[in-house]
Amino acid sequence: MPSPTTAGTLINSALRLGNLIGIDAQLGAAQQAEALLIFNDLLEQFSTENLAVWDSPNQNFTLIPGQAMHTIGPSGDFNTTRPVDIFSPMYTTVNGVTFPCTAMTQQEYNLIAIKGQTQSYPNRFLYVNEYPLAQITFWPVPSAANTITLSFGRLLVAAASTATVLSFPPGYAKAFKYRLHCDLTPLFGKEPKASVVKEKDKAISLIMKANVTPRVSQMDPALMQNNAVPWQRGW
Repeated sequence: MPSPTTAGTLINSALRLGNLIGIDAQLGAAQQAEALLIFNDLLEQFSTENLAVWDSPNQNFTLIPGQAMHTIGPSGDFNTTRPVDIFSPMYTTVNGVTFPCTAMTQQEYNLIAIKGQTQSYPNRFLYVNEYPLAQITFWPVPSAANTITLSFGRLLVAAASTATVLSFPPGYAKAFKYRLHCDLTPLFGKEPKASVVKEKDKAISLIMKANVTPRVSQMDPALMQNNAVPWQRGW
């Protein structure tokens, strides 16, 4: 199925996979509304699944001096789509030089003795997936209005109607169609065909594989310092 397409075309195509509707048949208004609701539930679930959605470009925001916790989401301190998660590391740009800012857990943040310590750029961040605005707490607390750059998984926007035009990278239309078929068959009192389930799993596996990014191994500089020879440690 070529992209872009409409939500209605995708729904009808999913139903015809198992002959749930005829080639020229159309759903009634109530069935269309129910099918659209199920499709939007599918889009929402994809947005929360690891590797299921392609990444969004880097986004730049301005740090608020003296403020540790910044909200992110519509009308937040960082005014953008509310993310499900944020990729680590993000980075701060100071006079053309970038400084990484890596993620930490709530437990790690709790162990910081001087939480109000300030610095022109933060080294660590804690992401809390609050709603309607998520929260990013920086440490040390930024003392300057520098630019911070971050990225996060793209959120799939719900289709307002069956006429809504949808556009996806290669492979997504098939994954949605086969997954949607499996979600819609209970409306007709049936079970999805085994062949459709197999193709659905294959299609989703392929897009997840395409979304895998290489992991870079990192080591705490303090560990390297402890393993250095005496003259490297300043003995």
